[in-house]
Order: sequence, then C-alpha cells, then structure tokens
Amino acid sequence: ESKRWLSVRELAKYLDYSEDKIHKLKSTVLIEDYHWFKPSGKILFDREKIDSWIKGESRDYLPDTSIMVQNILASLKS
Repeated sequence: ESKRWLSVRELAKYLDYSEDKIHKLKSTVLIEDYHWFKPSGKILFDREKIDSWIKGESRDYLPDTSIMVQNILASLKS
C-alpha cells in the first residue's frame, strides 16, 4: 500500500517533478487544507487528492473567494 502523506521531496519523486516545481504548484495551484497541510511546520501533501487533481477529478472542489485572493496575492509577492 502506498503512503498517503508525502513530503515535498517524496511528491517530486512521485510525480517526476523538481522540488521547485512542487513549491510553485503549492503556491499557485494546489489548495492549502485540501491538497496540502502544514502541521508542525512540515508540508505534507495528500497523495489521494493529488492523484484526483492529476486526473482532473478535483474540479468539483472550488475554494472560496478569500482563498483564491490569498493565493493570487502570494504569487504576486514571489
């Protein structure tokens, strides 16, 4: 059975992406408290939600406007 919770490094290896690409996706596309969580300062990705996102199945989850605005503002700062 596969691990459900993946670190940045593990997710990068799982998707064959660079760690920088994972950080970019985290700050622009993936949604905190849905695709990824940060308990105790460590970023963990929910593999099941990432798999759904890759397959295009997570479109039914839309963040509220405040989350979208926060993500846009965060991307402008970087």
